[in-house]
This record gives sequence, C-alpha cells and structure tokens, in this order.
Amino acid sequence: MKGRTLLIFTENYVRGGGNRYMIDVVNAIHSKYDAIHFISNENAIFQEDLSRLKCDFRHFIVKFIGSVTQIIIPQIYLIFEQIPQFI
Repeated sequence: MKGRTLLIFTENYVRGGGNRYMIDVVNAIHSKYDAIHFISNENAIFQEDLSRLKCDFRHFIVKFIGSVTQIIIPQIYLIFEQIPQFI
C-alpha cells in the first residue's frame, strides 16, 4: 500500500542488537511505505546502522528528558508542523 509514512522512534544508548533489529525490520517492510522517518535522541542511531538501510530515509534528532507522553509526542508534532510536506 502506497501513500504511507513509517515513523520510528528510538532512544538507544549503546551499539548492538536493538538497532540491528530495527534496521532489519525496516529493510523487510520499507517497500510498503513512501517515506521512512526516524526520530531519536542524538547518537541513538549509529552510522554503521544507517549504512545498512536499503531505502531512503529522514533522520530527525530531538533532545528530551522525561516521559514519551510529556516530551516526545509534542516534539514530533513540532517537527511535522515545521515540515508540512511530510504530513
């Protein structure tokens, strides 16, 4: 199905399995989406992980302290308000 955006949030702090699993999942399903967007804290997705992606993507870095409901959700809305072509 086309016309859909996959939005992935991660806050990994160490290299390893979490990012590898995330990249493997995206590589398996990316053809079902028109756009792939990652939202993460700084340095959460390492360059070696991004280089394994088999699709085009956008990576938005946000700074946060607190719960997802209090901090991340408002920042996601703020990102997409500033970039209306991705809504």
